Amino acid sequence: MRVLLIICLAGALAQAQSSDSAAGRAAAGAANDSPRTVSGDRGRVVRRTYPLMNVDVTDARGLRTSLVAFHRVSGENRFVGFLGAASIEIPYSRVAEIVVSTPSVPGGRMRAKFTLHSGKKVNATFDEREGEQLFAGYSSFGRVTLYWRELRHLKFTARTKTTDLPKYGPATGGVDLRLTDREGVVTELVGFHRTTGDNFIEGLRGASRVEVPLRLVTRIVFSRTRRSPLLIGELELKGRQPVRLRFPRYAEDRIYRGRAEFGDYRIRLGEVRELKVHRSTPRLRDLDPVAAAEGKEIEIGKSKPR
Repeated sequence: MRVLLIICLAGALAQAQSSDSAAGRAAAGAANDSPRTVSGDRGRVVRRTYPLMNVDVTDARGLRTSLVAFHRVSGENRFVGFLGAASIEIPYSRVAEIVVSTPSVPGGRMRAKFTLHSGKKVNATFDEREGEQLFAGYSSFGRVTLYWRELRHLKFTARTKTTDLPKYGPATGGVDLRLTDREGVVTELVGFHRTTGDNFIEGLRGASRVEVPLRLVTRIVFSRTRRSPLLIGELELKGRQPVRLRFPRYAEDRIYRGRAEFGDYRIRLGEVRELKVHRSTPRLRDLDPVAAAEGKEIEIGKSKPR
């Protein structure tokens, strides 16, 4: 009898502890403001979604750019830093404006002053590791990326809608163009494209890295100045304002290729003086290069003898 009583009491105690534990987990999940929440009887982990935002960005060089779909390249779209001795996370959907300043002492934490939609101010800091976080967004002329440490002012204008996204889409497909190299040799090319990766021109604008799809380009003139050792490119774009880019060594060394009338053609970007784009290369069509240079779509084998 005594053994049976002990077993009953142990079962009741275990059931009570299980109920208290489940209630505690539910309360913790409801109060938790981290990017993960717990839901369901099995404790299923659900990652919160952070909406993409449209922003006006001013970088460390004072250059202002309007971007849509602004987001962290890795991780959720939120600020991670410190408030005093505590670590904090602020979703960008709650923020109206951020002002970033450099540390008062070398190697110190950078400061970020947040203005929330409610009007409340939050003075936070972030360290060098967080300063290496990469952010990205889309401008009218291409994809733009920059690091936290290169930001100085962010003004959040709206949540990104599908209609806000750029109409140029992924930087795929070649272009037909006339290329002049640094020795003055002119060549007509079909299907001009990067040998690796998407088909864009990659350079620096202010403190940002910019990827301009080649099919947006009508003309690029490359030159060097006495003030800077970097290659400079003046890009004329279809229906858009011109863009001036600087090209570091790794961008100069990108290999591009196309097809000329005499065969395959390869060249380093740093060896190009001018590109004049005729059009995007038509897909599923093997063109006569000369006809393509004249703007005609004549398949090889069907063109008239020359």
